[in-house]
Amino acid sequence: MRDYFRISGRLNRKPYWLRTLLIYAIMLLAFLPMTLTTQVAPALGGDTSPLMIVTVILFAVVFIIGFILLMTMSVRRLHDRNKSGWWLLFFMGAPGVAEGLAALSGNPQIIMAGAAANLIISLWFLIEAGFLRGTVGPNRYGHDPLKGPIDADVFT
Repeated sequence: MRDYFRISGRLNRKPYWLRTLLIYAIMLLAFLPMTLTTQVAPALGGDTSPLMIVTVILFAVVFIIGFILLMTMSVRRLHDRNKSGWWLLFFMGAPGVAEGLAALSGNPQIIMAGAAANLIISLWFLIEAGFLRGTVGPNRYGHDPLKGPIDADVFT
């Protein structure tokens, strides 16, 4: 589990996808009780606010932990591509900034351009992190995870 919170080193595609899908599944499972509480419980009658508070807190905790895990894995995946983890700020921040500035303009054409910029940057990240192979051999972030750890005797 400690490996999930680590930002140093590299992470190849297969564990990235498996862990990402697992985290999203856990987040979805945490979301279901909150949905059931808001949709089903009122139909049964009675006060649902204490139950609602508990389910919202549960979802918030799971979401925050899941978000942190997704970010740490994305940094390590970028490291595998020999890119700095700082690229994640661009991939996560630029789409929101583009859409936010476009929405402030109120101009439908600019709003569409902001949505297009969001889509392009999001697809770029998906391809970069999810589909492109990592650097072959060691890079500045560590050894190639597909080749196994480097034998220390090679350098002596």
